[in-house]
Amino acid sequence: MSSAAASPIEFELKFQVPEARRRAVRAWVAGRSPAAPQRLQAAYYDTPERALAEAGLALRLRHEGRHWVQTLKGAGDGGNLQREEDEQVCADGDVPAEALLPDPARHAGSAVGQRLLALLARRPEAPLACRYRTDIERLARVLHTPAGRVELAFDTGRIIASTAEQPVCELEIEALDGHPVAVLDVARRWALRHGLWLDTRSKAERGDLLARGLDQAPPTLARAPQLERRDDMRRALQRTVAACRAQVLPNASQVASGDWAPEHVHQLRVGLRRLRSALRLFAADPAAAALGAPLAEPAAQLFRRLGDARDADVLAGDIGARLAQAWRDAAGTDGDPALPGAGLPAVPAPGGTMRERADAVLRDPASQALLLDLVAVDLPPRPVPAGRPRGAAAAAVASWPVDRWDRAVRPDPDAPDADADASADAGSDAAAAAAADATRRPGDAASAAPGRHADHDPAPSLRRQLARRLDRWHRAVRRAARGFTALDEPGRHALRKRIKRLRYAGEFAGPLLGEAALRGLGPLKRAQAVLGELNDLAVAIQACREAAAHDPRAAFALGWLLARREAVLAEAPARLRPLGRSGRPFKR
Repeated sequence: MSSAAASPIEFELKFQVPEARRRAVRAWVAGRSPAAPQRLQAAYYDTPERALAEAGLALRLRHEGRHWVQTLKGAGDGGNLQREEDEQVCADGDVPAEALLPDPARHAGSAVGQRLLALLARRPEAPLACRYRTDIERLARVLHTPAGRVELAFDTGRIIASTAEQPVCELEIEALDGHPVAVLDVARRWALRHGLWLDTRSKAERGDLLARGLDQAPPTLARAPQLERRDDMRRALQRTVAACRAQVLPNASQVASGDWAPEHVHQLRVGLRRLRSALRLFAADPAAAALGAPLAEPAAQLFRRLGDARDADVLAGDIGARLAQAWRDAAGTDGDPALPGAGLPAVPAPGGTMRERADAVLRDPASQALLLDLVAVDLPPRPVPAGRPRGAAAAAVASWPVDRWDRAVRPDPDAPDADADASADAGSDAAAAAAADATRRPGDAASAAPGRHADHDPAPSLRRQLARRLDRWHRAVRRAARGFTALDEPGRHALRKRIKRLRYAGEFAGPLLGEAALRGLGPLKRAQAVLGELNDLAVAIQACREAAAHDPRAAFALGWLLARREAVLAEAPARLRPLGRSGRPFKR
């Protein structure tokens, strides 16, 4: 059997463009010598049961000027940042669309094509059929930056599935050659200037949802990193952050889009909590700490802001459902909204609704900067020009004008020009690389020597270091759980946060540490559940206290919530007892 060639990897970032900035973005992409827009009409194919979509594959036929091109894209990396892609020209552009059908065998020479053929071979009775189409006008431009060439593609148009349509207005930034950090350099500038927001949903994903009559994708759940024993701490952190990113980015994209459910915010916060737990877990290692340092505070700030949004809607969850039933029981109604007093007690959410605030939070520049920093974490280090010591390079730009780097990666704001994004002169490559080194973004050359520990050689194994840290955390949590009855509300909240951190860190390292460590996660999950209910009750009680003076339904809710809290507090010691008696599952 012949081996298939590795499929080329596409690295691009896609941003949604706010309506108020569309004319400006188009003008900046066009520059002073704009190319003619290209019309791209595509049909996407799948089996009736969506076998390709379920496998993360997308197969399309697209009319591109003088040719029809068949493209197969593979599953993304959890954020659709890097995807396998195989393109094959299949017909002249004057061939009518109705005369063409996709041929999976065209991709047989690629690894992603072999996966498609194997998938279809298991379903010989399931024919490929067009499920949705796209009709796009693309305005493209190539930028030459110090780190490499990138293509800007401003796409406007629509996705069509039967009689349903969805508008498209997005900017794609794709690496053509050079270092992939060039994409991030351009993306940071353009996102900040135009208020763009990162969207990891592909046109294929949006089209699949449209064809199914759905407004939103299901929330993305956590996945475990695949740590390897030979990893050093820095490499292990990269893998762990990438796993957290695979949960954060899709949920962030869905929330920012405006079509989402509270569970998307919840899972986004879970991803951020897991990210923060990972940064703490690996913080004792200097190289890992340097990699994670730029992420820590922005992640904490976004987590807190989304916590405010979630608190505003806490009564929409399980507590709210039980409270509503208690109100109906007390009012003697069957829940008919036409009856006086039926339904959930009205508890106002200060500062606007969760939906309004969460949308704004995800689209703002600080949040977008964090998401781009997450993208950068596992990119290769930015190269430093040969023959130039790192310290000297950083010193050389200490007095370099701040706006010089800006001019290297974006048009002048007052005069959009295709040449304005190029390097200013032949020496700018070295200076720009040095400037980026001084900035020390995640993924840059800072900490570029993974696993090197100057003070001790060899370094302790990854397994040993993680076990030692987790065992110390577990002993502290176990002691606090034994003294639960003496804790006040802030103390209970602090214990809950420590349990969450330990649980997530244990999930990261558990497969390396063995069966006992994995079993030790059970008591942590059960303890987290009871403490989580107490936390939600505390949030709801505070909201009802503010409203009870002028709303009798809120006064009823306050009484019910206080009684429920007392009941949970009475149950909690027994539910925490297994944690206090759980021994030392992480000790090695």
